[in-house]
Amino acid sequence: QGLFGYIGIHGHVYNLSVSGQIKGYNYTGGIAGYNLGNIHDVYNQATIDGRDYTGGIAGYHEGKIENVYNKGAVTGYNYTGGIAGMVKNRLAYTYNIGVIYGKNNVGAIAGFLEQDFISYSYFDSRILSAYRDANGYKKPTKAIGNSNQADSVYGLDKNYMIGANALGSGSLQMNLPTTDWATNLNMDPNQNYPQLRVFAAADNAALTKELSKDSTQTTLYK
Repeated sequence: QGLFGYIGIHGHVYNLSVSGQIKGYNYTGGIAGYNLGNIHDVYNQATIDGRDYTGGIAGYHEGKIENVYNKGAVTGYNYTGGIAGMVKNRLAYTYNIGVIYGKNNVGAIAGFLEQDFISYSYFDSRILSAYRDANGYKKPTKAIGNSNQADSVYGLDKNYMIGANALGSGSLQMNLPTTDWATNLNMDPNQNYPQLRVFAAADNAALTKELSKDSTQTTLYK
């Protein structure tokens, strides 16, 4: 269940967003319940409520996902993630700022990663420390439920994730490519995480830019 229940291997979904509420069972996501295709330049603001394989963008992902973010609250059972519940192929240039709850294999970015397919992504560790396990559901403790952080998947304190100096190769910076990430566009001084350029510099799309800016403010979850 999702905006699309199933995206096949030749499917191509881009330049859209989802808001409101999505309720499903197994394979539930903001954009796709089950993805084998190509998803890029999309974001989710909707509240997602599913069971096994639940994610902010895709419940089950075995295609390609790039340039996406999730701000919606996501609740699932087994394999629950801020971007995808299950990841079996490329996932890059993503961030999650939503509150995530699940039962087993719960991650701020991905619930379960089969191989090292995730790169250039981030979440805020302060968000995770701002809420607790509740009613039998667990919050994430790291980016990927079944794995340690990947080299280019970051969970840092917000004091080191905002402003013009958030990107770089220092120990308290994110080494994200400036071709895809921006710290000098569409933001207030020392108030925003890095934004994806595709949204921060969106031409003739004021709402997209506003929502991108809002999603990267340092305010803890709402």
